[in-house]
Amino acid sequence: HLAKEASQDAIQTAQDALALFREAGNDQGKDDSIGTLVYALIASGCMDKAVEAAKEAVAYYRNAGDGRGQASATRVLVAVLVDSGTAREEAQKAAGELVALHRQMGDAAGQGAAMRILADTFSTAQDQGAALRALQECLAQAEKSADRRMEASALQELARFALGRRELGGEASSYGERATSIFKELNGGQALAYLFNLFVGAHLASGDAIEALSKATEAVQLFKEPLEPSCLMQALLTKASVHLAMKEPARALKSANKALGMAREAHSRAAEVDALRLISKAHAAMDSLDLAVQVAFEAMGTSKALADKQAAASLTTSLARAVLELGKPEQALLIAEEARILYGQQRDARGQAELFRDVVASALLRSGSVAKAAAAAEAALDLFRALGDRSEEASTLFVLAKLHHQNGSTEDALQAALDLVTVCVKSSKRSMEAEARNLVAVVHSTSGNFSAALASAASALEEFRKLGDRPGEITALETIVRVQLASNDLDAARKTAEEALAAASAVGALAKAAQAIQTIAAVRLLGRDFKGVLKDAKLASQDCRERGNAHGEAQHWLAIASARLEQVRVASPPMHFGLEPTTGKPQDAAVTKRLMEGLLGAKEALHLFRRVGNAAGEALTLQVLAKIYLLKREPRLGLEASKESVMIYKATADTYGAAHALLLEATAHLAILGTEWDDPEEGMHPQLSPEKEALAAAQEAQGLCQQYRDQVLEAHAEKVLEAARSCFEASRKPGQLPKEEPAEDDEEAEERQQLQLQQQQRLASTRVEASLFEDIGLRFRRRGDAGEALRLARRLDPRLEGLIEQRLVISRGSGKLDPAMDRLMEVARGAQLMR
Repeated sequence: HLAKEASQDAIQTAQDALALFREAGNDQGKDDSIGTLVYALIASGCMDKAVEAAKEAVAYYRNAGDGRGQASATRVLVAVLVDSGTAREEAQKAAGELVALHRQMGDAAGQGAAMRILADTFSTAQDQGAALRALQECLAQAEKSADRRMEASALQELARFALGRRELGGEASSYGERATSIFKELNGGQALAYLFNLFVGAHLASGDAIEALSKATEAVQLFKEPLEPSCLMQALLTKASVHLAMKEPARALKSANKALGMAREAHSRAAEVDALRLISKAHAAMDSLDLAVQVAFEAMGTSKALADKQAAASLTTSLARAVLELGKPEQALLIAEEARILYGQQRDARGQAELFRDVVASALLRSGSVAKAAAAAEAALDLFRALGDRSEEASTLFVLAKLHHQNGSTEDALQAALDLVTVCVKSSKRSMEAEARNLVAVVHSTSGNFSAALASAASALEEFRKLGDRPGEITALETIVRVQLASNDLDAARKTAEEALAAASAVGALAKAAQAIQTIAAVRLLGRDFKGVLKDAKLASQDCRERGNAHGEAQHWLAIASARLEQVRVASPPMHFGLEPTTGKPQDAAVTKRLMEGLLGAKEALHLFRRVGNAAGEALTLQVLAKIYLLKREPRLGLEASKESVMIYKATADTYGAAHALLLEATAHLAILGTEWDDPEEGMHPQLSPEKEALAAAQEAQGLCQQYRDQVLEAHAEKVLEAARSCFEASRKPGQLPKEEPAEDDEEAEERQQLQLQQQQRLASTRVEASLFEDIGLRFRRRGDAGEALRLARRLDPRLEGLIEQRLVISRGSGKLDPAMDRLMEVARGAQLMR
């Protein structure tokens, strides 16, 4: 009867049973009947009536002087208040009363259980400090009453809290080992499976996939003997997920197929869908995209076969997420529409809201429709507000503020962020309140209101420190550093960056520590401390290499490259990376030496950033590399590096970085003019003329610059745009005399011929690459972008090396796009290269 279709029957039956148990004086029966009645009311959608029934039960037992009954009814009341999502403060109060009741009765075991419930209410309200204290008290009471199950439960939650603070060793390990020992003693298979999953997820999040695999393998062996099918099935699914994270799709497929077989034997549709989703991901990782999509739709069909339509809707949503992860936002949107219909049939506004925010908005964002993604988030926000769910309202406002900010709608982003702060304050969500204040600071900084940005970031920092949230503290410090740099307060920026470095190093956050290192080096370079930066970076890079810290080593190599670049630029004014004409004289030996050292440092940094998957570091290094090539008078190489930097920034939705990189691309095009690379008579397509390319890049950069109140960036953009416009206008004037070429000796003539041959080969390659796409109806904004898309795709997915041209040739014959090209298309769209 608890199925929604028969919930009214369940309500009547529970009421009849409660009356009979009261008449018979059966305490256990009364407790069970109250719980059943409340959950029947919830199933019928009568949340208010469920809360009312639970409160009536509490009052009934209180008036009867039945402390035990009052405690049981209060426990049910807390659960239903938490489930309502709108009365979390009331839930905390009721949980506190429950603790007091058990304390009055001298019931240590009950008091421990009540403290566990109280901890959950604090955790739901994002008050992590209070939740941690409640869990520690729960553990103490469980040990006092020798309640081993409660002791293990408390240890498990304490381990989860420690893992949340990214403390994989120390407390987390100790709590986890103690909990594991007790659960083994109690044969608590499901609890053990949950505990192992916690540690696997934490190790993956920290980048330690090997330790994650070790834990997953340990879980599989544990549940094999003695055999616990449901736990073993979950362990196999977890192991498959780890193999996928480690780029081992074949092994992932093997584990997932084993889990699929067990799920079908056990007739577990939900586990079957989970296994099919992982199998789909594994096929996608092995470039079998057709098979991946086929399995994904099989998962959707299985989810629809579930008798529980609510579960079917939920699983269809999960499938949409999985297809989205496969890089297919259009298909994800189609599946999401089916989920929306299912939720509509169930009149499940909450499910629809989560679907709009978590799936539809993400899919639209990946399709490049930021405004539509924001509209989907707005729809989710309206639904959550109608439900009165402040927690989900806050989460949605956070997403909405970021989308507006990404779309350049600064005022809308600020309003959403401020609304988020208000909601968090009212609902006592302290952790999210701190994140919201940090987001407000970011938006204020974008609009040039640095004083307001610093005030908001300082408030966020203070709150993170009160909560003991070290990752949050580091994030707030990074925001303060960016604001201080933007406002040209270099001394303060360096001091704050040193704080961030100390905080990140203390918790082993290598990527964050490396970012702080980069900031400190940048500030020192602005102060022209070239020798100091070089000396420290060379020593530190060696130390990082010996300790296996690739993040730190990459940043130190970047610091070396940046220092050498700035040394040359400062010592040789007015060099501005190609905007000024070159003299034709050979470079000084000292300049050449410094540029070569910078070039080697940048290449080493680029290799390391790619190895650790740091896209931001990679894009920044490519900019440094491009500037070095321009100063070395190799503008074609500088152009290639700057264009790749643009693509990465666009793919990661970093418009500020993209603006800088586009300006550098424009200057590289201008630097080509009048050099051996500038030869339009050798078959160059008009669309590929350096003047036109420079103007297009400069205009796009200026459009992005308008989102930010950065006067230095705007001035530089105006200068580049003016130069590009002048060159473009000059190129359109008829009757211009040919350029006078200086006399060349035989060696110079031969070198020039070789360079012209290389250029012709590049142009021919560009035309072939573009025509391959154009023949099947695909157009790039600029023909040269076809080659850039190919190179970037090959780097992001080495399996595409040598396959792309073959697949395109096949596609040209049929006029249809080969599914194997989907990965390339997603790269091109993500970088906003396609028309």
